[in-house]
Amino acid sequence: MVINVGYFVETPVAHNLTGGSRSFLELILRLKNDGVVPFVVVSEKWKLTDILKKNGIKFCVAKSFRPFVSVEKPVFLFRIRYLVKQFFNYFAYLKAKKFFKENKVEIIHINSQFAGIYGARVAKKLHTPYVYHIREFLDKGFGLRFFNEKKAFRAIDGANKIIAISTSIEKYRADIHSPGKVVKIYNGLNFSGLPKNEKKAGDKFLSPCVNMCIVGRVCEFKRQLDAIKATELLFKKYQIEAKLHIIGCECNDEYEKSLRRYVEDNGLCDMVNFVPFLNDPLSKIQDFDIGLICSEGEAFGRATIEYFASNLLVFGANSGATPELINNNEDGYLFELGDYEELALLIKESIENPEHSREMIARGYMKALSLYSLEKTAKEVLKLYNDILGRSQK
Repeated sequence: MVINVGYFVETPVAHNLTGGSRSFLELILRLKNDGVVPFVVVSEKWKLTDILKKNGIKFCVAKSFRPFVSVEKPVFLFRIRYLVKQFFNYFAYLKAKKFFKENKVEIIHINSQFAGIYGARVAKKLHTPYVYHIREFLDKGFGLRFFNEKKAFRAIDGANKIIAISTSIEKYRADIHSPGKVVKIYNGLNFSGLPKNEKKAGDKFLSPCVNMCIVGRVCEFKRQLDAIKATELLFKKYQIEAKLHIIGCECNDEYEKSLRRYVEDNGLCDMVNFVPFLNDPLSKIQDFDIGLICSEGEAFGRATIEYFASNLLVFGANSGATPELINNNEDGYLFELGDYEELALLIKESIENPEHSREMIARGYMKALSLYSLEKTAKEVLKLYNDILGRSQK
């Protein structure tokens, strides 16, 4: 059964295929094989639109601006800027509305809070049901909040269904959502992209030097400094040879510059490697032994699942959705947020017990493939569409 679905998708500031963007892209490409005809609204052309074009997916560029302000600054400082943005967003609304109407869109899917709350207005004007996908903690993950929270929350809660990508997100602002409106659907990953020569659990912890990585946007909320300090302790306190690969660098961020200064000032240049952003980190992390998640507010943690699927031993901060994904001491380790000393000690113990570590890696690998597959997620999303439209699914 064919369904015409309209999507609003965000454009990351750095124009890179972030975890949320990759999750969206993999999802619609999979749904396209199941009878969904996607029509995508973007705020500008970037790498994603090249991929959409390559796959024969129609898209519309409707320039829009994000309705956010910093949580650290008073809202009134942004009032004039916000009003100007709303003026331009009105033209984006008109363009998106026309695009969806012309293509007879039956349901609208707003991919994230960054994708523009004006999408709800488009849906209501067209009398089209819509789904709002919440993929992030705005405050803990980005230091942002909506300028007009009441308006934004009305737009989100006005959706027929709200997709939460974790239990943590399901509880996020639970007081503003109508009962029964939120449904939890974990992100699914396309594991067919795993290299055929991926290392198995038995190949890990064989080298004298343990290779670790931390994948994701380089920012204070991801807490890469904790990973650096843990690496420093491994060498200076425990005399363990380890190398940390920080993947996701842009080389133009003050926080990243502070990390590089710390590494240089403390003689860690041989132990810490800064790696540029990768659109497909799975192709890089196969050779490592350990994957780290130090974040304060992971809404899901795509990198965590990528670590599992790549046969890495996973260490995650006990914060956000990370504890949902890691079963402590069964398929990975949890440590207290910001406690790099505990992290270093756990890594040390895992190195000293390689057989136990390999057993945990094998369990994490099997869990990732069984619980977080793209096929499972696509099936749940498609069922949601059909339920909203009152159609039976064959």
